[in-house]
Amino acid sequence: MSEAAVGKAVFGDLLRGWRRAKRHSQLDLALLIGTTTRHLSFLETGRSNPSRDMIVRLSGALEIPMRERNTLFRAAGYAEPYQESAIDSDQMRQVKQIVDMILENHEPYPGLVIDRTWTLLYSNGAMQRILAGLIDFSRIAREGSINVLDLTFHPEGLRPFVVNWDEAAGHMIQRVHREALDDRQASANLKRLMDYPGIPEDWWSLDVTHELSPVMPLTLNLGGNEVSLVSAVTTFGTPQDVTVEELRIELLFPADVQSEAFLKSV
Repeated sequence: MSEAAVGKAVFGDLLRGWRRAKRHSQLDLALLIGTTTRHLSFLETGRSNPSRDMIVRLSGALEIPMRERNTLFRAAGYAEPYQESAIDSDQMRQVKQIVDMILENHEPYPGLVIDRTWTLLYSNGAMQRILAGLIDFSRIAREGSINVLDLTFHPEGLRPFVVNWDEAAGHMIQRVHREALDDRQASANLKRLMDYPGIPEDWWSLDVTHELSPVMPLTLNLGGNEVSLVSAVTTFGTPQDVTVEELRIELLFPADVQSEAFLKSV
């Protein structure tokens, strides 16, 4: 099989996987992008090669992230349209300034920034003050970085301090299950979490009946004080860079007046 034919086959497999992950029939997707089911079938089987415009239309209809859109373009034999800049590069300077401003202005409440793998990139002073003295980060670090999933699930991480750990961690694991449907890195995260002790068996698989509530309180026992927090996640609305699209700024707010008073006193 020629290299071009291999590329067509790989693109077709990727497209079919995304279509099924998003629960679209060929007819549904064909109607969304204004083509025929016959042409879509040819794209999935490798009998036709997509144009760049077709990949853009398919990616938009399926809401495919930029990183995976690059993979589709590459599989079809095209150059990747979206760049991926290092978080500390000159290209990201303005983004970093905005992130720093958001975290600083959120004081005295905790805030953090993570990437698509849940790796902790930045945190503000309030977050650092809350965690100081609670955790030996060297015990849960992986390759020199802290992953928020490990921070939550590791027996020597936040887990002993989370009053409602079953509820909060169960909610988080279902988020990771959903991410793992179309993200290989999320699948690796999920496998690692399942290896931690004390994980209930019913967390091992996706619970399609589980509703991801828009607000899930996290209650921490901090020196005998129960501090209840809720989070709001901010992303960049019109990113043109893979790294920017994958940044998540998580801002934690006190859920009650007692928690607010504690955070302001720390």
